[in-house]
Amino acid sequence: MKKVWSNDPGIIEEKLNTLLQHRIPVTLAKKGHESQTVFLREINQKKTVSLIQFTKSKDLCYKQEPCFFLYRPLEYITHIFEGAPLDEDEKRLTILKPSVIFELSKRKFPRIPARTGSLGVYLLPYSTRLYKASLKNVSREGLLMVGTCPSFIKEGITIGPLDLTLERESSVIDPLRVHIPEAVVVRVNRTGENGLAEMAVHFQLEGENLYSIDQYIEWQTRKVEVSAA
Repeated sequence: MKKVWSNDPGIIEEKLNTLLQHRIPVTLAKKGHESQTVFLREINQKKTVSLIQFTKSKDLCYKQEPCFFLYRPLEYITHIFEGAPLDEDEKRLTILKPSVIFELSKRKFPRIPARTGSLGVYLLPYSTRLYKASLKNVSREGLLMVGTCPSFIKEGITIGPLDLTLERESSVIDPLRVHIPEAVVVRVNRTGENGLAEMAVHFQLEGENLYSIDQYIEWQTRKVEVSAA
């Protein structure tokens, strides 16, 4: 699945600086051409445009045609942006700084909507403050929630424990409780309203907690199917 990861110039600048400073390998791909690994060498801010330059590992020419640049911030996430070479030789390639970065995610399990009132309560690193968020959807290995999110929370940060209260159809039936020891933030989308943000996290469960979330997903899936019939 492909979706916009960010079109915020500040966030994109920060990500490019991470690629540069940590020499993160980037795959350069073009249809009909052999792919190769490149490394971001320089970010050059000119008066009217911003350029980024890569060091190539192979002497391949791309003839100013659109190429794709892919890197993996996390094992199960790929980021991708597009650019056509403006300047190129056997060792280097320069493109315009991207204005948007997309995300390609590989989900093993589908996410289903969480029932209204379902909540997540979690701790942040080096903090004793509890944060509360409303759950939007949930799967066997991940979920999306909305709530107050401090500005320093970014993808790759581990939060936890994260305790879920999964509401069911009837107020007479107790909600399911699921304890997640830790979860990794894979995406943060800030709404700009009252410090609220959407936060997607990935986790792995076992034992009773895995059984409980499987039970909830099975029950909620049946409800969605019945509503759609």
